Amino acid sequence: MQTALQPALDFLQATQNVDGGWPFRSGVESDNDTTGAVVLALRGTMQGERTKDRALAYLARVQMDNGLWRTWQFRDDPPVEDVVAHVLSALDAYRGRHRIAVGAARQWLAAEVERRGVWAASWYRGEPYAVAEIGRALGPDHPLVRHGVDALAARQNEDGGWSPEPGGASTASATGLALQAIVDRHPARVDRALQYLVDAQRADGTWPGHPDMFGPRPLLSHFTTHTQAFVVGGIRAALRRNWPWSPCIAAVPEGAA
Repeated sequence: MQTALQPALDFLQATQNVDGGWPFRSGVESDNDTTGAVVLALRGTMQGERTKDRALAYLARVQMDNGLWRTWQFRDDPPVEDVVAHVLSALDAYRGRHRIAVGAARQWLAAEVERRGVWAASWYRGEPYAVAEIGRALGPDHPLVRHGVDALAARQNEDGGWSPEPGGASTASATGLALQAIVDRHPARVDRALQYLVDAQRADGTWPGHPDMFGPRPLLSHFTTHTQAFVVGGIRAALRRNWPWSPCIAAVPEGAA
């Protein structure tokens, strides 16, 4: 893992566009979702310190008059929940080091959850993803987040995992995302979730995946890296809280972020 980390951080630093943002692939314009995700990935690193000023300036420049952010810079692209959430979380990582107003965006996120009556996002399917990503931006003490985390925890399947939608079969990616959301508030459910992930792990150290990403909409796509990232994110959320469960350490594949 440590041998892979340094080149990855250096790559992210080197691929920052001249406008301060990051593109989803080389050679195209910056987009707000990728920029928010990279800022989050680089927080607390030397590469983050080197890139943050231009990144924060980019996010300030592309903020809409209503306080939100589009996915793309195209003016007719509407804001969506998970992109706004990722930008807010990135800005929260540098709280006190910028003057970008975030109140309107946070209010908009909460209003979208209340309006729909369900936790949903636009780029990835499933309640676990929406609660984990949008909930992080709203904050763990927000009443909507507490209610959403409680409801998500309550629908843990008998096998210890979670499904993207209520009533479905457990998947590794949904379980990793759910773990990220519920680990602090519902520690009694963590052991079974970790055991599910260990049982579901393949011999090569990876987890089987399922289509989770919307695109081309309304179809779903599957990227194996997404599955591994969501799962490892859940395991690491438990490890960061010093969870006393030794098998989960072996469940993180070599080189996983």
